[in-house]
Amino acid sequence: MIALGTNAVATAHMIKAGADKGATGENAVCHTVARAEWLLGPVAVTWVHALEGEVTPKMAAAIISSPAVKVLLPMAQERIGIVGVLDAALPDLVRLLIDGELKVLLGGGDPENRRAYTFYGEPARHPARRDHWTGASQVLVEAADLVTEMRVVKHPLKAGCSP
Repeated sequence: MIALGTNAVATAHMIKAGADKGATGENAVCHTVARAEWLLGPVAVTWVHALEGEVTPKMAAAIISSPAVKVLLPMAQERIGIVGVLDAALPDLVRLLIDGELKVLLGGGDPENRRAYTFYGEPARHPARRDHWTGASQVLVEAADLVTEMRVVKHPLKAGCSP
């Protein structure tokens, strides 16, 4: 699991929370999201100049055009409301995601009890990839407790392989 931050403090918090490694800044975000299998973070990472201006146009474009499945959390920090979503703090949203849909998305849980996720207007594929996510749920909860902006990316390459 790779933590990506718009600033070094956010990245450091995610590494401290248990991410395998981290990277910071526009080039790191653009390079890594192009090779990611899953992206998890606030919906604001797809908005230019969001998060106090830290999301650059290149970052937002790279994230939204990444082939990765995107799991975006609605957060009110940008003073933008999203109709029809739960108004909750980041740690609570991450816990709900982990306890519900994320278990199914990662190959666990009962698929009969999940709600369908939709990405780009099409039903998302739900590959069983639990082997790549050992311990990920705990890292996400701990990271959510530490920071208000989170970019945790699951890298599809196996250890020892170069991009």
